[in-house]
Amino acid sequence: MLEDNVRSSGVTETSDVVGSEDGDAEDDYMSDVFTSVVLDVRPGIAVGRSQRRIMKIEAERNEVEERIRSIPKRADLEREMRESALSKPIGEESKGFALLAKMGYRPGMSLGKQKQGIEEGIKEPIAIDFKTCRTGLGHKALEEEKKKQRNAILQKRLAARTNSNQFLLVDFRKRQRIASVQKQLVGDVMKSRKACQELDLRNGLELPSNAYFWPIYMEGIEEEQVTSKRANVIGEEQQEEMIFKYSNGKLAPAEPKLIELPETELMDKLEDVTAYLREKHRYCVWCGCQFETAEELDGQCPGSTRADHEGIDDE
Repeated sequence: MLEDNVRSSGVTETSDVVGSEDGDAEDDYMSDVFTSVVLDVRPGIAVGRSQRRIMKIEAERNEVEERIRSIPKRADLEREMRESALSKPIGEESKGFALLAKMGYRPGMSLGKQKQGIEEGIKEPIAIDFKTCRTGLGHKALEEEKKKQRNAILQKRLAARTNSNQFLLVDFRKRQRIASVQKQLVGDVMKSRKACQELDLRNGLELPSNAYFWPIYMEGIEEEQVTSKRANVIGEEQQEEMIFKYSNGKLAPAEPKLIELPETELMDKLEDVTAYLREKHRYCVWCGCQFETAEELDGQCPGSTRADHEGIDDE
């Protein structure tokens, strides 16, 4: 219909304009003649009978639903009536109030025996707890108690796990420190024994003054000491069959695995070797040099332990 109106109006109103121009010229569809007709479209609703009927039914349905929603529910009405009744004080015309008045009660006074630490008694009625769920009496309180117990057990488990993790962390750090100290002691013992062997051989000694003052080697593994990884994997039976010697070919006793010795025994061995080096050769393994005289050793060397050279108190 709109297209017919536009088409008819466009033809009638522009006939003069088109006629005055050449027949080959194109029509200007953006001119006022066309746009005024197109823009003159006012919004409206359908006027069909069926559509009006559907809209009426929809409006009535919305009205009914809104009216139903506005009606208060029975539970809400009961709650409002109950709260309204409980909020009102007992009237003087009540028989209960008259009985209280005979016993000396006046409006605003508290009921009940006053106890120590409590200034006033009860002034308002005890609140009524209405049960709306379907569970039995005391079920909610029981569930709350069980929930508290579960939370308490969970807290204890978390605390125990935290303490266990803390203990494991401290134990791990302790074991790491012990392993580091033991590895350092083994290194100092081996370094001291090598220095002792070299200095003793310079002085023409063929055997050490103490069996473990020199490094001991297995026959057939001349370049590796018993404390190396390769020697550690050798079984006890095979180790008993091996021949132990010093670097000059002299027989030596069986060499214990230094890495398996306790820390105290390693410290004793290290003290013995370093004391021998200082006394016989005026040599300090941590200074890394041999002094000319004992006085020079005592004056220039910080001490006879690693801690003395590192500036740490020997514990």
